Amino acid sequence: MSYQRFALVYDELMEDVPYDHWLTHTINQVNIYNENAKTVADIGCGTGTIAIELAKKGYDVTAVDLSDDMLFIASEKAQEQSVSLSLYQQDMRELSDIGPFDVVTIFLDSLNYVTEKEEVIQTLQRVYDILTPGGLLLFDMHTTFKVKEVFENQSFSFAGDDISYIWTSVPSGKENGIYHDLDFFLLEEQSGLYERFSETHEQRAYEEEWMEEVLQEIGFSLVNKVGDFQADDHPGERVFYTVKK
Repeated sequence: MSYQRFALVYDELMEDVPYDHWLTHTINQVNIYNENAKTVADIGCGTGTIAIELAKKGYDVTAVDLSDDMLFIASEKAQEQSVSLSLYQQDMRELSDIGPFDVVTIFLDSLNYVTEKEEVIQTLQRVYDILTPGGLLLFDMHTTFKVKEVFENQSFSFAGDDISYIWTSVPSGKENGIYHDLDFFLLEEQSGLYERFSETHEQRAYEEEWMEEVLQEIGFSLVNKVGDFQADDHPGERVFYTVKK
């Protein structure tokens, strides 16, 4: 899947995402479990919104994404806001030649895009290897509940002045797997006509018991787990893990 066109509309589509909740969660967890942390890697950073805000808080931030187009926009945004970021184009399954870091984040269900169990294990091992002793990994994932009860065989739509989309989710054939088929309609300013382009995103959710076993086998200690930002709201649609090396 190419993110070239998606990167151009990503921030507009995500404008209602409560990024401040992710930021508050991160700062809270770091203050509790690794208060002397200075270096952070944001893996699957997208257009850099969270990475930029963490840099503003004084952390030395490295932003990593698979998409050059996402990173280009992240770089532009960082420059506009006078923020320094180190940017790397890498696949999270093949992290190399970066780090070590006191904190690694993989947010906004980025890890759900790794759709083979062996590759999830590989990704988490690579993250473990680039963490300092006592370092933290913070990540969130769509739950199996969300895949089955919210996404599966459902359609969603959005109509804006400049962009509209139709989003349909269907089972991928893998256990707790889902395809998101998206049709975008983007207004061309000069012609006044809408251009259509399509993308398919594949994600997979994993049972929490399996995930916790994998984390333990790699060497992580689970220090906190919450659902949808609130411990009393779990199980829910999203689960947040804080694990320590």
